[in-house]
Amino acid sequence: MRWTSLRCAAAFAVAILALSAASGRSAAAPLSLQVKDLNGRSLSIPGGLPADRTLLLVGFRHADRTALDGWRKGLGLLASDPAWLETPIIGVGNGMIQAMILEGMRRGADTPQARAHLAPAFAPAKEVAVALGLDPSRPAAVVVDRAGRVLARASGDFDPAQARVLLGALH
Repeated sequence: MRWTSLRCAAAFAVAILALSAASGRSAAAPLSLQVKDLNGRSLSIPGGLPADRTLLLVGFRHADRTALDGWRKGLGLLASDPAWLETPIIGVGNGMIQAMILEGMRRGADTPQARAHLAPAFAPAKEVAVALGLDPSRPAAVVVDRAGRVLARASGDFDPAQARVLLGALH
């Protein structure tokens, strides 16, 4: 009788572990962000992106700005090109603090063209990272289409080999 109880308990434990593992493998939620560029224009990511394929420069921490500057310069992105957007992911929910952050960002982007390419998202970093297949501890450059499919991604500092992959997916 004792052996049967142990086998039942073991079978039950295996079933629970299997269910837990299966639920942990569920597909990531598709990316869906409502943002405003620093000129105040509303954008829906991915459906309302400015081009069929758009390069998103994604930063999760203030320190990522330097790496994103490197990607922007290394890829030769111009203010006149609509197919890119810098999207810092900021995990702040307080509206007053958001307004202060936006004001500081506007002061740093001195032209309407520069402000048009900067669209911060006030969203949880982990959710955005999972949706894009990124590590939230590293900045990234991601080519996304309007359906939300990630066509190419690179993370960390600018790398010419990764840049070629991104540019190939963008065009």
